[in-house]
Amino acid sequence: YSGLAEAVKIAITLDGDLFEYLEGITDPGPRGPMDIARVIASSCERKAEIVSRDEREGGIRMVLNFGHTLAHGIEGALSYGKIRHGEAVVLGMKGALALSVSKCGLPEEQYRRVMEVLDRIPVPEVDLASGKLEEFLHRDKKSFAGQVKAVLLRAIGEARFVSLNDPLELLDALVHGIGKGSGT
Repeated sequence: YSGLAEAVKIAITLDGDLFEYLEGITDPGPRGPMDIARVIASSCERKAEIVSRDEREGGIRMVLNFGHTLAHGIEGALSYGKIRHGEAVVLGMKGALALSVSKCGLPEEQYRRVMEVLDRIPVPEVDLASGKLEEFLHRDKKSFAGQVKAVLLRAIGEARFVSLNDPLELLDALVHGIGKGSGT
């Protein structure tokens, strides 16, 4: 499931065809009908294309950080090892998606479609009220001059880089979903 989270990230940000395929898989578990070889190959191809175009992570490659700002904060706040990286990325993507609605105009229909896919990936219950989380979010590698660069979506397959004055906006978006601050 952790690997699937990374594949979903690639699908959401870079590969609409892969997203549509994953959207049709109601059971992504080991006994489900998913063509794992197809998912891995497509994900690796898209990632390789991006990395070859931006070897130093100065531009388009940053799209691969979708969901990772909040995920890295969650992992650090939970002292690493209490949640798998892919599980934290699922939570991070959910926060980034909710914030994408209010900050980038991600259509709510697309938000719901992506959330349905993400909700099929099991994630353990975690305490997100840790006081350490803010510290880890502010220390994120994408932090510069007190702001954190986050990857958000304008639409499925259309990422945007947004500077956040307060990276806790991602956590707030995860906890409260799109109802808060989305105009709905």
